[in-house]
Amino acid sequence: MRPHWSVLALLGVALLLSVAVSPALAQDGNNTTTVVEDKDKATPGGDADPKTLEGDGWEVHPLSFKAHDTRPFPYATPGEGYTITVVKSDEVVLPFPNAGQPGIAAKYDGDYLMVDSNLDGKPDTTLKSAISASPMQLSLPDGRKIPYAIRADKGNSGTWAIQRNCYATGTVGKTKLVFIDDNSNGLWNDFGQDAVAIGNTTYASPLSDVIQAEGKLFRLKIDQAGNQFWTKPYEEAVGTLDMKKNFKANCDLAWCVLANGSTFLDLATAAKGGMPVPAGSWSLVIGELRRGKMTCRIRQGKFESVAVEAGGTAAPEWGMEVKLEFTYEVREGQVHIDSGNVNVVGHAGEQYHTFKPQAITPRVQVKDKASGKDVNRGTMCLS
Repeated sequence: MRPHWSVLALLGVALLLSVAVSPALAQDGNNTTTVVEDKDKATPGGDADPKTLEGDGWEVHPLSFKAHDTRPFPYATPGEGYTITVVKSDEVVLPFPNAGQPGIAAKYDGDYLMVDSNLDGKPDTTLKSAISASPMQLSLPDGRKIPYAIRADKGNSGTWAIQRNCYATGTVGKTKLVFIDDNSNGLWNDFGQDAVAIGNTTYASPLSDVIQAEGKLFRLKIDQAGNQFWTKPYEEAVGTLDMKKNFKANCDLAWCVLANGSTFLDLATAAKGGMPVPAGSWSLVIGELRRGKMTCRIRQGKFESVAVEAGGTAAPEWGMEVKLEFTYEVREGQVHIDSGNVNVVGHAGEQYHTFKPQAITPRVQVKDKASGKDVNRGTMCLS
């Protein structure tokens, strides 16, 4: 019998979804990744205080603020920029810092939203969906006023979706760092929730207490206002993690963030031979494969944590070959496949999802377990 195949070009492997009328082959479909659960651990040290850092080996680096003027946002982030939903009402307060006030005053003018962009207590700027960046001022708890910019999209019935549309840039040596207020709360130092892109990449990792730049590891602190950040050489046990050496796929590994506590590093930016990382256990957070205009995302699934020993090198085997894991049940002589719980699973248990620009469409063959004969066949569409 000639099988029917659906080719997943990004991974360079053919997939056959074959179902026998027998007990379920089901997997639990572990599709979620928690980046940071503990708020205290997410903000180690809180706001950086220059007075406590002076003379303690920390080097200061200035940051330049930039409002982004075009769409889409130029950096991919794990949180994709938390969105604030504003519902039409008589009194509207946007949850951004405004010293002494509950937030930034706003009001509706018909179905349009006006925002107090200069903190004089009077909404004066009308948000328009056609405009990518709406500049405004924020006032921190210590009274400092800082620039900010938001993106606003008008929804139905006067609702608005608002998120950050700005970033701050700096350097460590010749390495470029781009800081992003990814949880859209107006503060720039929420470790694990905000984001940072390091080097020549358009992919950002969760904001990390340790970064890699110039081939070295540094501890990181950043000003709540996003005006400056500090680095200090990392002096604890270090190993090497190489996520490229034993990764098999007919495409580029464009994004590959792993986490060890409150440290997040993008191993896709590593040079040949891997990246120096703090010794410890590293878990997969998020990734992306790219081949021309085709992309797909990676999540942890059942990918086991990678142990990196001091002075050692870890290079896990992952990627191809891939398989489909799914659930089904037989009801009144018919096989029912749960299309919402079909997972594309890699060699080490990692999952591939969100295929673009088109979905994958595996052919389904249903066979009688006793005779091996075809009972039915069809096609599914997986996004």
